[in-house]
Amino acid sequence: MSADFRSFLQRQQISMGITNVVCNGLFAWLLTEGAYLSLWQGKGAMGPDLLATSLILAYLVALGGAFGLRKKRESGKTPALAVKLHPLIAKLPGSTARLALGVAVFGTVMGVLLAGLMSVFGLDPFPREGYIALKSVYAGLLAMACNYLVIMKVLSDPLPAPVSAPAR
Repeated sequence: MSADFRSFLQRQQISMGITNVVCNGLFAWLLTEGAYLSLWQGKGAMGPDLLATSLILAYLVALGGAFGLRKKRESGKTPALAVKLHPLIAKLPGSTARLALGVAVFGTVMGVLLAGLMSVFGLDPFPREGYIALKSVYAGLLAMACNYLVIMKVLSDPLPAPVSAPAR
């Protein structure tokens, strides 16, 4: 991996992670009430919130990231990708909407795993402050993982051929 690409990837990951830590922490703080939250029951149920966050966050990160990255790439503002892709990343679809759906499935699976682990380890009820911290860190890490998938996939796709004007 070249130094330019590593620097580009770090900037993208840090900005994506910090943005989602702050935004999701603020959302969790605004939307939760009471001292303790239940995992699946009641008004402040954490399970459905984590699953919805996983799906929506992954989809929006992938959709916005792929669209913006393709625009940057067409204008020559991204470094060249000089690494071999993992076979699973290479199998992700190339179109923006399908890539976003594929990454949203990944995000949803991560949300199910987190909620399942919380159930297995008996983290129910959960203190409000702990949930805010958990959701903030989880959202930041999930956004960074989804953004990594999008960056690697988009930069590995061949550039489209320039469209030439028809001859008159």
